[in-house]
Amino acid sequence: MFSVSRFKGQTVFVAGVEHPLGASLTRRLVGFGANVVALGEEEEALWRLAQRCNGSVETLGLGRGWRDVLRILQDCWADEPVHLFVDLFPMAEATSMAETRDVFSRSAALAAALVHGMRAGEARAVLCFPAAQGGTPNRGTRAASYAGMVGHFGKECAPGRFHGLKIEDAGNNWSDAALVSAGDAVLMLCHPISRGVKSGTVLNWAP
Repeated sequence: MFSVSRFKGQTVFVAGVEHPLGASLTRRLVGFGANVVALGEEEEALWRLAQRCNGSVETLGLGRGWRDVLRILQDCWADEPVHLFVDLFPMAEATSMAETRDVFSRSAALAAALVHGMRAGEARAVLCFPAAQGGTPNRGTRAASYAGMVGHFGKECAPGRFHGLKIEDAGNNWSDAALVSAGDAVLMLCHPISRGVKSGTVLNWAP
């Protein structure tokens, strides 16, 4: 699709790696030579991913106590450059309004913790969230809230760029072809080939 050498040696944060697309993107970026930090809620999933990547990925758990972890991350990372940031935490299925608010808060806090690094590295960031999800409380309001977050950080991370990608989620039935296709859409937004896409823009992906 495009030259993957652009990703070699870059510092990349991928959040929500329990999702099939998060795990797939992490493996691809490691294969491209990026320095990947994988963030997830489930410690066992993080361990399995690290094993599949032969130890070539750093992991950080953001389960219970994630606010404290993000404060430490923000203090430690400071202005160190972040080149790519992909957040798939919003793709997790929320079964209550409380869970919906918690996931939203975590994504917002994570972007805020990395925003100085994104400025320093002129990062390309992508927030992935569901285009539609049966059973999700107020899914239209939820999508609008994430679009608002994209617009906010699209300004905050300048000269970096922050984009949104609404994804028609396949749940547990992601095929290899769908993972490659959706992953290509994310990577396109993280690549100079997308320089014509204005920061703060939300695009759509469907299988």
